[in-house]
Amino acid sequence: SPEFIAEMYQLGFKDLDIDDLVELSNHGIEPEFIKALHDFGFKDLDIDEVVELGIHNVTPRYLSEMKEAGLKDIDVEEFVELRIHNVTPRFVREIRELGFDKLDVDELVEMNIHHVTPRFIREMRSKFGDQLTLEQLIDMRIHGIDEDMLEDLRSAGIRVSKK
Repeated sequence: SPEFIAEMYQLGFKDLDIDDLVELSNHGIEPEFIKALHDFGFKDLDIDEVVELGIHNVTPRYLSEMKEAGLKDIDVEEFVELRIHNVTPRFVREIRELGFDKLDVDELVEMNIHHVTPRFIREMRSKFGDQLTLEQLIDMRIHGIDEDMLEDLRSAGIRVSKK
């Protein structure tokens, strides 16, 4: 509608062609969504980025909750990747509370893909101590804990006893 085009123009999309308008319409992207993205701090998005955020349900609420969970300086692609892999604000908060507060997006995604959950981390820490690295925890989840893994842990200075 002319009103939709006018609102998009006011939001900074001054050179929209028919394909852009159809794409926005097909994906249900409303001006309110773009306004909320602007309020979050995403002011210079192009149509493809806006649509990608909308398609993957990266809502302003999700963005705010992830920021509150401690993720800073995350770009559009990273937020989309987190959402695609179902990394939740709760997961980020709990992982940070366990002392992993400097993780990047790829590490959070890898943890979530391999089900390295806060519960799993607590269980492994109760058995093998608090000094387990993220890499060790992921290896434990992927490969299980066998004699080779136990020897690697011992070599890293982690006290492991045979039961």
